[in-house]
Amino acid sequence: MKGVTFEDSIFSTMIAKVALIVLAVLFFFVSIDLVITALSGSLNFINENLLSTALNPFVGLFLGLLVTAIIQSSSTTSTMVVALVASGTLSLEEAVPIIMGANVGTTLTSTIVALGFISNKRAFRRAVAVGTIHDFYNIILVLILFPLEHYYGFLSGISFYFSELLYGSGVSEAAPHTD
Repeated sequence: MKGVTFEDSIFSTMIAKVALIVLAVLFFFVSIDLVITALSGSLNFINENLLSTALNPFVGLFLGLLVTAIIQSSSTTSTMVVALVASGTLSLEEAVPIIMGANVGTTLTSTIVALGFISNKRAFRRAVAVGTIHDFYNIILVLILFPLEHYYGFLSGISFYFSELLYGSGVSEAAPHTD
């Protein structure tokens, strides 16, 4: 009877790890599809009340900031916004300010993490410095890009262009409202 060699065990563990990674990615895609399906069918109340206020870009910016500050995850906020756009509940022009607000809301998270190092003076200074850089980067980026998106549809126009370039014309239902 042949015994298992060291090379066979390494190969089998590598195959098992690759299989787990593939299954995790598939599970992620299926869960995103389930979120889109759930949001497309059950959002009449949210669409009529909450998201109708997001038509104003400034309200959308602060809505993204508020949601991200509450749940402490810009990735979750961005994923929910992507699912809302995919389900047709939210337009791309309405989603861009919410995503920008989520990026600004992330600045609160970096500040909270920096406060965790308050007992070590040197580490606290470094953490606050890096957190401040992160804060200013996000805020300055929003100060530059938000007016461009609000007045000219800069980001939504670029995203429509790339979606048509990659997937052909007719992918998006409506072109951005730019002058």
